[in-house]
Amino acid sequence: MLSAHPQIPWYSFYPEGMYRNGDNYRFMETSALAPFKMKASFGSMRGGESALKMPEFGILPDFKALSDYIMIGGLKCSDSSIGLPHLSNAVDMKSICAITEARILSQRKDKIDCYFWKAGDCPEGDQCPFKHDQAVQEAERIRRAHAAEKDAAKTLSRTFMKSTRVIFGAGASVIRIITAFEPCTVLVKGLPLGATGMNTGDKTHQEARVVFDDTLDAANAAAGLSDIEFREQTLQLELVSLKGGRGQMTEYSKDRDTLTVSWSAPSIRVLVMYESIAKAEAMAKALDRKIYAGRRVRVSLNVQPFGQTSRYFIPSAIVIRNLPPSVMADEIRAFSGSSSIKFLKQRTYDLSNVHGRFRADMEGQLCSETVKEYQILDNDSVLDGFVTVRIQFEKWEDAKKVHDFLKDGQLDYIPGLKLHPWLPDPIIFARTIPAQQYEAQKDVLTDIEKNCKDERSARIMVRLSDARASGVVQVLVLGDDQKAVGALRVRAERVLAGEKLDIWDGSFATAEGAGFLSSLLGATGALVVSDARQKELKAFGTPGAIEAARARVKEEVDRLALLALLDYTVDLNFASSKFFIREIATLREAIGRTTSCWMLPPPPPVSRSKVERMHGKF
Repeated sequence: MLSAHPQIPWYSFYPEGMYRNGDNYRFMETSALAPFKMKASFGSMRGGESALKMPEFGILPDFKALSDYIMIGGLKCSDSSIGLPHLSNAVDMKSICAITEARILSQRKDKIDCYFWKAGDCPEGDQCPFKHDQAVQEAERIRRAHAAEKDAAKTLSRTFMKSTRVIFGAGASVIRIITAFEPCTVLVKGLPLGATGMNTGDKTHQEARVVFDDTLDAANAAAGLSDIEFREQTLQLELVSLKGGRGQMTEYSKDRDTLTVSWSAPSIRVLVMYESIAKAEAMAKALDRKIYAGRRVRVSLNVQPFGQTSRYFIPSAIVIRNLPPSVMADEIRAFSGSSSIKFLKQRTYDLSNVHGRFRADMEGQLCSETVKEYQILDNDSVLDGFVTVRIQFEKWEDAKKVHDFLKDGQLDYIPGLKLHPWLPDPIIFARTIPAQQYEAQKDVLTDIEKNCKDERSARIMVRLSDARASGVVQVLVLGDDQKAVGALRVRAERVLAGEKLDIWDGSFATAEGAGFLSSLLGATGALVVSDARQKELKAFGTPGAIEAARARVKEEVDRLALLALLDYTVDLNFASSKFFIREIATLREAIGRTTSCWMLPPPPPVSRSKVERMHGKF
């Protein structure tokens, strides 16, 4: 037997099979199957030629890369894939293998990357038939480093005791502890109509609130991101101060120095006539509040004006309002489905010249430097046929002066239209409470507001927008007199803080106890909330409702204490325990779910074998 060739690794080739043809051994071309070893022995070949040297334990070449087939013992070896010359039996097998190895390694290094080289450890080194690319290895190392940095940067946030937020890093390390008084809110104003996650209670303000963990971060965001462009809208960021402790109202400045003015945009009315009253009624329902030509039109049946004779009145007609002046008659006929239309009288004006004259009038009342910004809003009010502008001044007093000038006056270049100016109060305190708490304290807040001497100096306002969907209500104390607002704020905070009942039982922290407290709202009119951390109960409502809730809670505590005195244990036989299990639900309904308990004793240890008993296994 002959030794293997030292330069050809055994795993470089993937043979598929071999069969015998007379005295010749013919090796078929392979299909890249799993490698295996084959013991080959060779005897005398036909023609008396000497045997070619082959490895004793070797792997046959990959004949897809080497040749279509190799005939050992014959007089030729054909090749069509790697360009080997026509071979004869006189050619040395060592040179064939060397050429074949070089060609195969060259081809494979251009196509396949070494898996062990990517992992950083290849046992074959330079003799490996697969590709060793330093750039690939470096890219893989960088990718792994980035993945490790990304995993280390991941954080986990958890809230403890309903007030403190802890941020954990990799390995459960504590990165930061944020108390309830550190977060700060940034008010984002001027959002486009298509933006989501914002408060749309006020049509003239598209706003959203972003909560930051740190006041400094919130201030930097408000200063750096203000007046940026977002979907062709200019955003304005305002820092909302969150001064005050637990149970106190927060003070913030929301457009204190900004005046909002709106008025009706130029529009026309059209009378559309149909063949019957039924047709007119159907078209009025179908066309009402549809958006046409950039406006949300208002459609109603034609109503006979006072003093007009029935001779000129058309009952089978509708009136379309809030149409832009640029709309054509043919467009209205196509929209209404009727060829008989009539334009009604309507006062129009040139809107392009209004804004310039309007700003000049404001600057005439004050100095030109006092007007910081004049912005035309593009929101839902445009669809409803209103023009809305927001004017920001240097001081609230300047905005107040212009507000009083526009409140009762009319401008000659906006004929027959009344202006609607709106200016927020200079002092605003707010607090958000649950909707159930507001329902219980609604009468108390109304009584406090009625006792105010001057509503302009200080008053209470409640925002109920989306109260059912969000489950919260915002209570505002606002005005222009700092002393009066401060006194009203103290009274409102005292009411919103609730009244402690000085009664506690551990059952109130369970689901059954929470259900009992929730039932008091309908029974007594007072909302009772438990605080398991402070071990206290707070009641919200009128004084009479709170006293009634206090009495009900005291009765429940006495009942639970009596059951605790009557606590006793009954041992049951194994035969009778089945009957007790069937009726345990009835017992719990009678004396309470938390006052009855079914305890099974643990099974005694049993020794299974001597070996397990020696090792302490039972």
